[in-house]
Amino acid sequence: MTKLNRLGLPKTQYTSTTALKHAWKNIRQRKGRVLITSVGIILGISFIITLIVYSMLVDHFDPTSNIAREQSYLFLVGLILCVVGVTNSMFMEVGQRSGEIGTYMTLGTLPSHVIKLFLFESLFIGIISGIFGSILGVLIGIGLTLLEFNYDSTMAFLNTQTEFIGLLGIGGVILSSILVVFASIIPVYGASRLNPAEALRRT
Repeated sequence: MTKLNRLGLPKTQYTSTTALKHAWKNIRQRKGRVLITSVGIILGISFIITLIVYSMLVDHFDPTSNIAREQSYLFLVGLILCVVGVTNSMFMEVGQRSGEIGTYMTLGTLPSHVIKLFLFESLFIGIISGIFGSILGVLIGIGLTLLEFNYDSTMAFLNTQTEFIGLLGIGGVILSSILVVFASIIPVYGASRLNPAEALRRT
């Protein structure tokens, strides 16, 4: 017997691969809105990476500075602000796309597909934002250090830390992805529970 959705229409089965393809298609079609959503994430990740790079460089040139401990609270504040900003952005994103969600549900899309679709989109946004945020954070951290210390000495030290900086960049991408997906869970779950007719009326 064919399963029906809330409007009595046949439920459409979607695989994870299909949801992944749709998510990437949505990302490409909505570059402007994705950029707006990504800005806050990029700034948050770049702030955290900047603190790490700057602290590492200052500690190397001035071991008595103890700057890492002094700035540890800033790292925590940056992390909290990043989570709050991402969660707020995802709530706004889901709210603005309620009509699209209603259309999906009307066509027989299962709630699980809506969840997959938005979480995959969030993952893509997290990866893209993490890449740009990490690059920006490293550049700002190095720039701030160059304002205080000798250029040649700073660059010579950085040449010995390429592996660490690479791992830091990867860590920034992973952190961004985790934060965005985590912050998307509540609004995405709420979107999957929307009544199709109600969602369509919000457009």
